Amino acid sequence: MYAIKQGAGFSVGASISCFFALKMDDLVYQQVRRHVIVPLQVLGNSQNIGSRDLIEVGYGTKNLLG
Repeated sequence: MYAIKQGAGFSVGASISCFFALKMDDLVYQQVRRHVIVPLQVLGNSQNIGSRDLIEVGYGTKNLLG
């Protein structure tokens, strides 16, 4: 029963995320891309990830949301 509940929760979450991504305005997407997606991609490709790097990504995300 727990597995069914988890699967249903995941399906609902994935569906909502897909719907949001499809309906997201281009301006909002550009802001998300600039402040969240690109910095995470840069960190993912980096050999040395420091705590300062993660703080910078968090600060950009906070500015976007706040």
